[in-house]
Amino acid sequence: MKLPTRAFRSWRTPAALNVLAVGTSLAAVTSAAFRTWGLRESTMAAISTLVMGTAWAASLRAKPKKGMRIGWILSPFFACANSMLCVALLTMGSKPNPLEIIGMMIIAGALIGAVVWIPALIATLLLFGLPIARAQRLASRGLAGADRGEVIVGVASAVLACVSFITMGHPIEMALAVTAIVCGISASTIAAFRERARRAFVRRVEAGEVAHFRVEPTALGKVLVRVTSTGMAYRVSDYVEEIATLSNEGDVTSTSRSAL
Repeated sequence: MKLPTRAFRSWRTPAALNVLAVGTSLAAVTSAAFRTWGLRESTMAAISTLVMGTAWAASLRAKPKKGMRIGWILSPFFACANSMLCVALLTMGSKPNPLEIIGMMIIAGALIGAVVWIPALIATLLLFGLPIARAQRLASRGLAGADRGEVIVGVASAVLACVSFITMGHPIEMALAVTAIVCGISASTIAAFRERARRAFVRRVEAGEVAHFRVEPTALGKVLVRVTSTGMAYRVSDYVEEIATLSNEGDVTSTSRSAL
């Protein structure tokens, strides 16, 4: 049995899918909330939220060397920018001059943002922020935690998008909801299968069912190693190469890039 190298490597595909899932799910939910205001308002709110929501989700992935992730700090900025962009899109249909557009955007960011988008920001942080924060805490525990975190974010985005899908909104809203559901489920499925493949391989190694691999105890925990025998007869020697460090439960916490 060969080492499932893809499952042991850090893979950005689930993360990228979840960034899109969060952005489209947030846009679909916002569109549903604005549906009573009119089709045009709902559509523009969906477009602005898609842009700013996706940017917010991507900024939450930025890992600073110290301190809080910049996406959390800039959450109020994204909320006000979303309001300004939505108003700008709404005013474009009446063909105003550039100064009028700028003035409306400032008013939207300062006034409408405080009345509408700040409560919306609170709802966003509760519905989307809590699963993302939980995922980030899991990711700090290593590769296994990162994949479990992607499952949480993907499932949360897909479930919230179902609100718009079930209530049958306008075509743009439906397209956003379907995109969020597909991306969220895809990211969750990929992450879940990666973790399952790693766990299955480690269990088989510990049971002695896989040649040239073994799990060795160390002072810091367990380590998955590859054993390569060289030489012949009494001159045989084993070359041991570390593949990954494991938790006491057998979860992969880190891997050696050179060994993969």
